[in-house]
Amino acid sequence: MRSLLVLAPFFVFLLHVYYGSLRVYVFNQRKKSLVKKTDKMKCMKEWRKSE
Repeated sequence: MRSLLVLAPFFVFLLHVYYGSLRVYVFNQRKKSLVKKTDKMKCMKEWRKSE
């Protein structure tokens, strides 16, 4: 029982790091998709100007 109490904070820390890195990864994926959308908008504007 005592060993479980000693290891509990360690496991909580590992979970915190894991979910934190997961959140950063998801946020970066969203940023990439936003960049792609703005690039598409720029291409459309340039295409309309060229007509």
